[in-house]
Order: sequence, then C-alpha cells, then structure tokens
Amino acid sequence: MKNGLMLGISAQDCLEILTEDYFNVQCLQILLIKVVGYAIIAGSLFLKTPQIYKVIKSKSVVGLSLISIYGDTLIALINFIYHHLNNSPISTYGELIAIIIQNILLVLLIWSFPSKTKASNLGKLLTILMLVVISITSLSLPKANWNLLTLTNIPLLLLAKVPQIYEIFKLGHTGQLAFSTMLLNAVGTIMRTITIVYEIGLNPIIIQYIIGIFLNM
Repeated sequence: MKNGLMLGISAQDCLEILTEDYFNVQCLQILLIKVVGYAIIAGSLFLKTPQIYKVIKSKSVVGLSLISIYGDTLIALINFIYHHLNNSPISTYGELIAIIIQNILLVLLIWSFPSKTKASNLGKLLTILMLVVISITSLSLPKANWNLLTLTNIPLLLLAKVPQIYEIFKLGHTGQLAFSTMLLNAVGTIMRTITIVYEIGLNPIIIQYIIGIFLNM
C-alpha cells in the first residue's frame, strides 16, 4: 500500500534527516501529520465523555437513538478490522478503539435507563452475537475482498446518522446528545480524512469519511 506523501520515508527516518536538515519540508510534513494523527487519538478518549456524563447525571437517554449508536459501533468495528488487515499505521486509526469502548458504554446506559426503544433481552443477545459474527467474518475475508468492508460501511453510515438526525428534528433539541460531541466528531472526521490521504494515500475508505463529514454537519 502506497504511503501517500510519505513516499516510503518513515517518521523515524525523518527524525534522523532533520538532525542534519532542520528545514526538510517533506519530513516536517510527515511529522506534522503524525502529530495530528496522535492528537486525534488523544482527543477521541474524550469524544463521547460529555454525552456519557449527561446521560449518567440526568439518568435519561432522551434524544439518543439506539439504532444510531449500534450503527456507529459497527462502523468503527469494521473500520478497525479494515485498517488492521491492511497494516495501516496506528496513527491513522487508533481512535477507533476509544470510540468502540465509549459506544459500548453508551449502549449499556441506554439498555439500563428507561426509554421508548428499550431493547429486550433477546434483542441484546442478538446484537452481541451479530457483532461477534461480523468480526469473525470480516477477519476471515480474503485480501481481494478487503475493500468490500469500506463499501459496506456506506449504507451503515446512513443507518447510523439518519435516525439520530430524525430524533433531534422530532424533539426540536439535542436532548442528551452533547453538542461538543457532535462538534468534535465533525472536526475529527475532517482531520482524519486528511491524515489518511497523507499516510496511506487515496484509499476507498476516504469515500466513507467524506460522506461522514457531511452527515456530521
């Protein structure tokens, strides 16, 4: 896989080059993109913290769409598997781990607090089984079909975002959906698209991120 503007030069190589050539533009670009990539990962640790805090404090999940969070979790899981299979640099997808964990916490909160869409025990079990089956199936795909994972996520994006948009429109406010979470998600998606282009190059997963940018606005 071609490394975008890095052209085969690693960040470690750049550190050595910069000891002799302090203003090497290509290496400065590479290190900047690396810093941005890790900054996105650090920021993701707090991406949904405001939302989780609001739910716990109010003991209410009003404004949150369970289907959207299911979809968001599945998208993050499939993207993580795709990057893992392709041996992508961790700086281009490390935030997915934090997003998956935080989404799972949100799902558990929604399952715990009263809501109009409260899941049955059977529904909870089927959801867990679905995630396990999809994970095993995705990891077992032959290399020629890995790009199908990113294409699968395009309809999932609509499944994840449209119900949440409708829920906000219906209520006339964001409910327990924190504005800071929405803003960080939108900004993070834009920045992640840029870092992937630089570190991995033009890749089918970019289509998914571009659609995500518009749906997050």
